[in-house]
Amino acid sequence: MEPDNIQLKVENNKLYELGWLDSLKSVMAESELNYKSCTRLDIALDGGNYFEVFEQWNRGEVNKVGRAKMLAYFTGKRKVEGFRIGKGKSKKHLICYNKTDEMKRTNKWYIGDFWKRAGLMEYEKVERVEMSMRNEENKKIFGMDFNSLDNFEHLASLMQTHCKKFFEFVSTGTQKNITRAKRIEPIDWNSIGGQLLEKNSTRDTSEIWAGKVSCKKLYEIYYITKKNYYYDIAFEIAINIEGIEWFNNSIPLWTKNLEIKLGKNRDGEIKNTWVNNFQTYHMNEQLVLFEKEKVERKTFTEQNEDNF
Repeated sequence: MEPDNIQLKVENNKLYELGWLDSLKSVMAESELNYKSCTRLDIALDGGNYFEVFEQWNRGEVNKVGRAKMLAYFTGKRKVEGFRIGKGKSKKHLICYNKTDEMKRTNKWYIGDFWKRAGLMEYEKVERVEMSMRNEENKKIFGMDFNSLDNFEHLASLMQTHCKKFFEFVSTGTQKNITRAKRIEPIDWNSIGGQLLEKNSTRDTSEIWAGKVSCKKLYEIYYITKKNYYYDIAFEIAINIEGIEWFNNSIPLWTKNLEIKLGKNRDGEIKNTWVNNFQTYHMNEQLVLFEKEKVERKTFTEQNEDNF
């Protein structure tokens, strides 16, 4: 990360307090921090019956919608302890597990207090489904609002939108066309106030190509001028085209090619004086420099004519 960029993490126990977002805004204001993006967002939902749909899928009664793979966790006695959809390093993934058993091991008392208020302590087993989303995924959502992350209906809507074609199933009946088959949603979105948000899930190929070209050129300008806002613009474009990993992996190659192109002396300084002038001079001053060279050239020509 750049020196003027930081990541701020809100610990899990803080999220169970009323007014946690106001506290976060206060810390950011007093520290003079500006919000740039939500690096990762985790949304959890407790108290459903999520293992049932996995058991139906395992018996071949339903098929999962989407290309994300499903991974199950079994005990030695072949008892399901949980399952995951998507890889941990993916832009988004979902896990489902027995939160009651996990609570016994971690002793997170603040979750127990929350369950008491929600009426969940009477159950022997509380199943949790948890969606983890990186910034690249949240950028696709129109209406993703940092200021509304303490609103449970907004969180439910975000989760529902991300679960579409990800945490959905269809019956393995006679209907061969999966797009026409009846969808089975393990979560009752109406009961928690969720609704689908507008999402831009596709990117035009030419748009991605243009974005990558812009990222490379902006990084080259940043490398030469050392002005951070060129890097920031390139980074924002990379986020928008979902190319953060590509951007980070390309930087070493771009830097190497620039150093070869520009040339450096033994002290690591760029040898090309014109590039140094470009770094230090204002655009108008650069034009003056060109005019000066033109005048000197003209004077030399006149002198030669006088000699002849």
